[in-house]
Amino acid sequence: FGKSVRHVVDAIGSVAGIRGILKSIR
Repeated sequence: FGKSVRHVVDAIGSVAGIRGILKSIR
């Protein structure tokens, strides 16, 4: 259970990071 939660958080974090980079470029 903890592993899956960490995986989801990792995925959300990567997506948020990508969106942040795109926002900074714009």
